[in-house]
Amino acid sequence: MITWHTADAWLTPEIHGAWLFERARMIGGFAAPFFLSLAGLSLALSTELRPTRARTTSALVRAGWVIVVGYALKLFAWTVDHAAILVPNCFATILLSLAAMTGLVLAFREPSKLSARDRIVLGVLSAPLLAFVYAHVDGLRRLPQVLTRLDVLHGIGAALAVLALTLHGLGRVVPNERVRSVVLVILAFGVTLATPFFVGASLDPLPTRLADYVARTSLEATASGARFSLFPWLGHTLLGAALGTMLRASPRDLALTDVPFTTRPWLLGAIASLVAIALWEGGPIAIAITTRSESLRSTVRLAFYASALLGCAGWLGTIGARVRQLHDGLSFMGRSSLLVYGAHLELAYGLLGIPVRGALGWIDWAIGAALLTLSMVALARAAEGYEARVARRDREAREAA
Repeated sequence: MITWHTADAWLTPEIHGAWLFERARMIGGFAAPFFLSLAGLSLALSTELRPTRARTTSALVRAGWVIVVGYALKLFAWTVDHAAILVPNCFATILLSLAAMTGLVLAFREPSKLSARDRIVLGVLSAPLLAFVYAHVDGLRRLPQVLTRLDVLHGIGAALAVLALTLHGLGRVVPNERVRSVVLVILAFGVTLATPFFVGASLDPLPTRLADYVARTSLEATASGARFSLFPWLGHTLLGAALGTMLRASPRDLALTDVPFTTRPWLLGAIASLVAIALWEGGPIAIAITTRSESLRSTVRLAFYASALLGCAGWLGTIGARVRQLHDGLSFMGRSSLLVYGAHLELAYGLLGIPVRGALGWIDWAIGAALLTLSMVALARAAEGYEARVARRDREAREAA
């Protein structure tokens, strides 16, 4: 993610389109599917076989929080980075959006000192207000599409909400973890196979902004705000959940870098990598399949990323024990992923990135991207340390009371 975003934002315009630039774009394309898969994996790992209503509600609140953060980042980018605050006809939209966003933050933020009833009231009042505001932005003079476009956080939040409800339902009818993982795989590929029936179709009477969460209703990708709609991106989250469910069925005495169900993770990495290479979208097999049936494109992509994910697991399991610092650094950034996502975007595309925007060659960019990655690790460590100190103070205050 950081590699591609910094390459896209910092490299000189003359470099864009070059062979190496396109390779960076290809590598960056792994980020979103992996994020969606890992989100599903995490939720599946933390969800018991028969989730309670409280556990499912908590998962839905977390999904809502991810969506709220997505909208907050878009509002900040539009207001500050794209200077909407300087355009008079944007003032009403900014003020109403801030009011709605404040209510949604208070409704979905965890932990909260508000009662459940107050949070529900805030959510019920704030969400329709934000939806109303975003349904009337076409007349704005400052890039309204920046404000309303659904990016990866919106897609992750929506997918997590659907997955939480799916796991709740499966907990009542499929109590076996291995059987459940198979069901989740079938559902994942079912989503991608069904995607062609939704793309370009009318989803009336759903409002446009809500329909964008379901599927891309315009045949032209650039004409729709649905960059990460449930069809097909939910498939990646369901696939991650299948892997997480299978991990729950694995032995509990595994070391942190072990790969379940195999004593030779390098073999898993090698086989999965070969399958991924065979299914790569630019390869002859994928081209042959999609040429014969364009509707299978999303399914082939899902199979490719599933193989790539298993390949990464195998290779990281092979080298993880030997390169512990790599594992620790990735883990820190993963645990603070929302913070890292927002901070690196501002440094790549925001005001803080203006001094290097479109000004760097390959060597300067490589150094800058490495420094930014290290700074995100440091930021994640600092955030985790701060949260630990706050938790310790709260615990000491309760004990003293």
